[in-house]
Amino acid sequence: MKLKLKTTEDEHLNNSIGDTGLISPDKEDISRILTVPFKGRIRGGMRPGKKIIVMGIVDAEPDSFDVSLTCSCNKDKDEEEVTDVALKLSARFAERQFLRNARISGKWSEEETAIPYFPFIQDQPFRIEIHCEHQRFRIFVDGHQLFDFYHKVKSLLTIDMIRIDGSEPYQYILVDKKGEKKNVGFIQLNRPKALNALCDGLMLEVGKALDTFENDTEVGAIVITGSEKAFAAGADIKEMQHRTFQECYSGNFLAHWNKVSMVKKPVIAAVNGFALGGGCELAMMCDIIYAGEKAQFGQPEILLGTIPGSGGTQRLTRVVGKSLAMEMVLTGDRISAQDAKQSGLVSKVFPADQVVSEAVKCGEKIASNSKLVSAMAKEAVNAAFELSLNEGNRLEKRLFHASFATEDRKEGMTAFVEKRKADFQDK
Repeated sequence: MKLKLKTTEDEHLNNSIGDTGLISPDKEDISRILTVPFKGRIRGGMRPGKKIIVMGIVDAEPDSFDVSLTCSCNKDKDEEEVTDVALKLSARFAERQFLRNARISGKWSEEETAIPYFPFIQDQPFRIEIHCEHQRFRIFVDGHQLFDFYHKVKSLLTIDMIRIDGSEPYQYILVDKKGEKKNVGFIQLNRPKALNALCDGLMLEVGKALDTFENDTEVGAIVITGSEKAFAAGADIKEMQHRTFQECYSGNFLAHWNKVSMVKKPVIAAVNGFALGGGCELAMMCDIIYAGEKAQFGQPEILLGTIPGSGGTQRLTRVVGKSLAMEMVLTGDRISAQDAKQSGLVSKVFPADQVVSEAVKCGEKIASNSKLVSAMAKEAVNAAFELSLNEGNRLEKRLFHASFATEDRKEGMTAFVEKRKADFQDK
């Protein structure tokens, strides 16, 4: 769900994912695109005349979303305790119900419904307004007043929290932004009962998350990980068990898995536990692999009567050499993290509980550089696997020359000469 949220006075919410934080320039009316779920604070309280406006577009196949507001006031001389006020608006698409629930002094009222009028339409825009008047809130949707909430509190000096929660956009993965500056995209495979087996839906969601991070100007690197027990134990065999040759060939089965290797931003695999079959292939699609001490890599497809289908015979051979690749592919045997590092498959090995944090640190270091030039560097290194030495050197030289057309190259060299830290603008 795409949302905008703003107030009509001098506050607006920052564009963040899940972080509390507010913080606005004075006397400006600015709206920002928000990602669901969202939470943030608003300074200045709810004074008469103030509005909070939530504008958005309903998903094509929505389930539900909530908008909640929590306020508090300072202790009055006439009051025995601090009074808090909370308001929650819930849209339930299956039942076509728009509900309001309110709380005063820690006690929730009974849910009130706006039926028979349900104001939201699939794949269409909407506008929710919360008006603050003297001792009450009025709630409008698309200009229609649906609720009138009398809280009877004289002064609400702060809005402690506003939240927007929608249906989870992903079923098989967890998505976040990590790092001190939130500049590292983070994708965690989340099918623990199946040891993160790579079903079609999971890989489509990974592709969707990668597209989101690719278009996020704040993100400079991406980390993909699983659980401590399994990065990914392979493709979902139950899903592919009954596929026919005709289906696989005409539908170009597994073609969309290659999305991971096509991303311009650097991708780091943080591998713990099993990285077998498709899981090993997924890790090899990434640009850097960090492994936990107990990680295991393998291509056991031969034991199932088939062969690797997403780069296992190609990427593995280029990385570890023909002999080891042949042994792994023809026997289905696994190699340890230490052997993987020795063969060049993995760049570093860490204790299991440190792999993800170390991968994020690496991502932060990469993200601190020019994103534009990082993409050039990644293109040049990847070309080494595709081109002859002469052709690769020619491409490298062209990309090197191209970097001189960027403002970041000028800034980097100037900062070096002036003995200061470079301030890259990705231009």
